[in-house]
Amino acid sequence: MALIRVTGLTVRYGPVVALDAVSLDIRAGEITGLVGHNGAGKSTLVNALTGSTRPAAGEIRVGGQVLDRTQVGDPHAMARLGMRIIHQEPSLAGVLSIADNVTLHAEGERRPRAERIRIAREALAAVGSSLDPERLASTLDFGERQIVDLARALRGDVKVLLLDEPTAALGQAEAARLHRLLTDLAAQGRAVVYVSHRLRDIVEVCSRVVVLREGRIVMDRPNESLTAADLSEAVSPNAARIVTDERRAPATRETLLRICWKGAEYQVDRGEIVGLFGMAGGMQFAVARALYGLGAPEGTLMELSGQRLKPQSPREAMQRGVCYVSADRERESLFHLMSALSNLCMPGLDKFSRAGFLSKGRMREEYRHAREMLDIVGPSMNHSIAMFSGGNRQKHVLGRWLTGTAGAQLLVLCQPNQGVDIGARADIARALRRAASDGLTVLVASSEVDEISLLTDRAWMCESDPWVEIPRSDDYERALMEALLHRTYRHAA
Repeated sequence: MALIRVTGLTVRYGPVVALDAVSLDIRAGEITGLVGHNGAGKSTLVNALTGSTRPAAGEIRVGGQVLDRTQVGDPHAMARLGMRIIHQEPSLAGVLSIADNVTLHAEGERRPRAERIRIAREALAAVGSSLDPERLASTLDFGERQIVDLARALRGDVKVLLLDEPTAALGQAEAARLHRLLTDLAAQGRAVVYVSHRLRDIVEVCSRVVVLREGRIVMDRPNESLTAADLSEAVSPNAARIVTDERRAPATRETLLRICWKGAEYQVDRGEIVGLFGMAGGMQFAVARALYGLGAPEGTLMELSGQRLKPQSPREAMQRGVCYVSADRERESLFHLMSALSNLCMPGLDKFSRAGFLSKGRMREEYRHAREMLDIVGPSMNHSIAMFSGGNRQKHVLGRWLTGTAGAQLLVLCQPNQGVDIGARADIARALRRAASDGLTVLVASSEVDEISLLTDRAWMCESDPWVEIPRSDDYERALMEALLHRTYRHAA
């Protein structure tokens, strides 16, 4: 049964058609995966279904009833009809307890404290959680915050749950727990819409998959025999082949980086792209932070270009030519109230200054270079960075270090493809490959098999002592997966 029926839905932003006559049924008991490029229309469709965006044309039916103009485009009206959305970043108030967050702006908000705690405990139990309702939200890790957000969203008569990139910052165990919860919800007769760039998650949990491209549905089929490769091809035809074709080995071998850890030494050559691989929150991220002056694990010794590297701050690391991209770009890498131009040029402002005055012309030239290199799309450089899609915001962060102005020798990336669609991933991979061909060395710290496989020439599994090297091969992705599962890798005889 279709809980929601969308017919001919069109959304325009000025001259741009974000959704082009989309028709779709969201059925009870199904988990519908929604995938596509950044800018393909996924978020626009979700926003239209939850009332955040008013369509220019088309019809939305809920439970067989056509919604009128007072309901479409009204988030409160859509919530009353049973629509709930879980955003990528849980929207909790850190200074409040779990109980206060669960009842905030909802039934029970003004009840006595003991009653609010009871309501929160019941809501948490409904999603299989035993968290203490009196804990402050600020003490929760990401997975726990997401569980609280889910418990809050499922209070009341929820018919359709929409999730935007729900596993982007989760480890495998947390993602598996969330998937079990969603499967249970679908079994109860609710509809789930699951938006994600992680194609393996889509294949694993969704019963049906819808692919959007340029505002139109290009695939809508049951998930019976789909693979991540099938979805990748539907979302971005030929992207993986194009990236593979551009992979080239460094012309000469020159050691740029040495890392000594627990009696073992690891070397990275100039112009290599090397993966540091392991579980979520593993040793690879501690090494990445150490290289950028954010605290080194005890006993770690590092050399860059033959000289001791022990930066006490990011400023010291940058002075040595070490640049860094955090896994949490929204909190740690972007200035949301500033323009795209200012965001991209921020680290090199001194290089764009003459006699104390910024040269806007040189900044614009730098921006155009980065835009061409990374295929940045979206509004003009003078618009707020918040106006760009997630993948294009990530391109701005990378563009700071890839244009040459920053003087980078070593670029350290943490989960660079997090929240980025397959097309943008291909753009990023090509840009990194070209920069490596020009002599830049890249370290990719990640817990994602497909990310390491796409980007790197070889990798170290950092879950054992010593680390285990995994060379690139025809079975590279399988070898990485086996290493992650078994924490060991044996070279073929």
